[in-house]
Amino acid sequence: MKPFLNFVIAAILGGFFVSVHAIEPPDDVQPRVVQIKLYCVPTMSRMAEIISDTWGESGVAVMEMSARTTIAIFTNEDHTSTSVVVSRTEKNQTEHCLAWSGTSPDGFGFVVNPQPIFPEKKPDGTET
Repeated sequence: MKPFLNFVIAAILGGFFVSVHAIEPPDDVQPRVVQIKLYCVPTMSRMAEIISDTWGESGVAVMEMSARTTIAIFTNEDHTSTSVVVSRTEKNQTEHCLAWSGTSPDGFGFVVNPQPIFPEKKPDGTET
């Protein structure tokens, strides 16, 4: 469980800043080591059942981060609560862990940008 916890912390804190091209993050990005408690179950269907029964949430987005790692986003109908589940396969065993759950009284728990503006790619494949 400890290697998985370390992975989730690294993914949450660093994954947004380090691309698959392994470029260095900007100088103003500072790493932080934090302790978080994860709640894990052996199947995604069990996790979805728990989240549905507890907060009335349903899965709205899935992100395949690698062949072994998936992140799923759940939210309730009025978007006032959101949960993040990280699934990780190691040694032919997959765990599905509730990594974050929170509320948004104003209904901004999950909002999709209807018209994203994507940066242009540089010739070397990195973004501008």
